[in-house]
Amino acid sequence: SSDLRNQITDIKAPAQLEDYDWSPDGKEFVLNVSPSPGRMMPLPNYSGQFVTAAPFPRDVAGDALAIPQILLIASDGTEPTPRPVTGLTGISPGLPEWSDDSKHLWGITFTRDYKSQQVWIIDRDTATAATVFKDTDPAWAFDMAAGWSPDSRHIWLLSERDGHGHLYTTDINGKNLEQITRGAWDVMEESGISREPQWIGGYLYFSSTEAGTQNRRLYRIPVDKSAGVESISPAEG
Repeated sequence: SSDLRNQITDIKAPAQLEDYDWSPDGKEFVLNVSPSPGRMMPLPNYSGQFVTAAPFPRDVAGDALAIPQILLIASDGTEPTPRPVTGLTGISPGLPEWSDDSKHLWGITFTRDYKSQQVWIIDRDTATAATVFKDTDPAWAFDMAAGWSPDSRHIWLLSERDGHGHLYTTDINGKNLEQITRGAWDVMEESGISREPQWIGGYLYFSSTEAGTQNRRLYRIPVDKSAGVESISPAEG
């Protein structure tokens, strides 16, 4: 049988391919590439017959951060090198997320002092990023989250802009920002405790502390705000 494998990238050391994701239409990859591992330090291992000390990456205070790069490349192997996404500033904690129509990605970056976070929309065709939302705090910026609308034309955002963690929506060009939830409680996104908000149909589904800080009930609210928050898991817990 013929070998159907096709090499798409050729990342040269010391750069490392940290993560990647295929677009829903199968035509593009988004890549997260670390240009270098930064400071390398020996890690002694005394468990064997001989002591070994393999190096491992370990930054210390004052080191310049090795900021990962976000790149795009066609999945059919026709592009000789990946296209770096331009316009991004700050540190990206993870891989951008594709829209269902594969035309855009959203991503989050933060400054090194963690006093500012930005949500970006990346255009696949031009490999450029534009800021659609930004939060700043003189102490510590809230750990934002985001996600796509079903039509790929809007995103939802989780921000503490009004003093509590609440849901917002905006167009992919950063216009028509709307606050969807309000109140002296927080929409929650905690690993193992509550799920990330989801935009399904005309509703945003989310967990929150509206019933008390010890409860994580599931709620929904119409995105057009034609009705208020509705609890769909009334039991405590």
